[in-house]
Amino acid sequence: MHQSDLDWYVTNHPNSELARLATGGAEYTDAHTPDPSDSDPGGTALMTGGDPRATGIYYDDEYSHGVFSPGTTNCSGPVPGGNVIYDSPDDINSHSLDAGQGIPGLAQDPAKIMQMTGHPQSLLVPSTFPVDPTTCKPIWPNQYLQVNTIFNVIHDAGLRTAWSAKHPAPSGVNPRQRLRSSRRGVSWLPTDASALSPTRPRARDFRFTGQLA
Repeated sequence: MHQSDLDWYVTNHPNSELARLATGGAEYTDAHTPDPSDSDPGGTALMTGGDPRATGIYYDDEYSHGVFSPGTTNCSGPVPGGNVIYDSPDDINSHSLDAGQGIPGLAQDPAKIMQMTGHPQSLLVPSTFPVDPTTCKPIWPNQYLQVNTIFNVIHDAGLRTAWSAKHPAPSGVNPRQRLRSSRRGVSWLPTDASALSPTRPRARDFRFTGQLA
């Protein structure tokens, strides 16, 4: 989310949690970002407090010497390394705004994006994930993350969370349980820009919506 996105949202939703944070929260004038800081490593840093060296997330498409390539079914022999891509290519339909869920009439009425499933893992294709050399099974996004997140802290306190992203794979930062666990309890909502701001050009532009518990 860019500063202009926050400004627009606060102006149009003055009673939202984001508006309260923007007007009553602390502003950091000497904040630092991880390197690299955009896309997955930036978002992961916000949710974990770790840089790529700690989280293992250098980008949404990277290479790892410690995995087998996606689609591998025989993991005997030395580990050759392979691509680690947790991005739109993992979607059932990478060309669809709803990642292949098939929401009727979405193209004509972007507001229907609010009908997105609360189970984003159902829209991912595991055969596109890197393969664990120990189990010879695909590594899900939350399993690749090497540290716990603020969502773990919130869940441990018995509270609920929500996470919005541009495609299902980044929901790996919001596992219901700790690392290498199931992905139950993930709340994932991508939102099209024109569904929120009719005056803006339609684009695959996404941001937080609603309130965080």
